Amino acid sequence: MDDICNYCIRILWWWAKNSPFSYGELNVWLFIIIQPMLIMAFMFTTILGCLTKSNRVKRVLIVITIATFILFVAMTILLFAIPRLKQCR
Repeated sequence: MDDICNYCIRILWWWAKNSPFSYGELNVWLFIIIQPMLIMAFMFTTILGCLTKSNRVKRVLIVITIATFILFVAMTILLFAIPRLKQCR
């Protein structure tokens, strides 16, 4: 387990070195802001999906869940792309 933790820490340090964000800022964004938002969004859509019997509502909830995941991936890619775009100028 220590190896996995150390590997993740190295990824965050690399990310901080190659982006305009510090290690602390990345930790706050990932674990204080983004992760709880994703957990709440997935919990909300799961609870609504379990409570409703309408297939139409379930399809909408699936689309919302997928859109939330895509937004998270896009934000992560953007954090990687910011330093690359600055280097091109």
